[in-house]
Amino acid sequence: MEIPQVIIPGAIDLVNFKTPDTVPEKWKDRVFYRHTPHITLMRTNVEESALLGQVFAQKINQAKGPSLILIPLGGFSAYDSPHGPKPITLQGSSSLQPWFWPEADRAFYQALKENLDLSKVRYQEMPMHINEPGFAEMAVRELEAMIRKSSLWNQVV
Repeated sequence: MEIPQVIIPGAIDLVNFKTPDTVPEKWKDRVFYRHTPHITLMRTNVEESALLGQVFAQKINQAKGPSLILIPLGGFSAYDSPHGPKPITLQGSSSLQPWFWPEADRAFYQALKENLDLSKVRYQEMPMHINEPGFAEMAVRELEAMIRKSSLWNQVV
């Protein structure tokens, strides 16, 4: 519909499961976090993150209107930070690997950038965490500017 959009990939660092017994056997040795007694999160790895980047790019390339992708280089979720909560194994003991995994995050945004049609989609990396107020403020400013430039602005005013 040619509606301007600012796309911020959030929470791409995790996969949601219900209770620990719902996690398939092939992933039992991964890094987890018990969000609630009924929600178990699993950290995406480098390979999965790269695949997510490819899939996101394929979908975003179909946009008809102006599109901007903002990438928070400081992390994609509250967990994805050097200061995030400590992950666990599925058995509940402390994980040796941290949740914050810059290489996995980088695999996502590198694959995304490599597969985007940059002639149609703007791409911008920001040295901020997704939950920083300045990141949200910048996203709003960018979207407002895109709306003002679009033909939709004249229909609203």
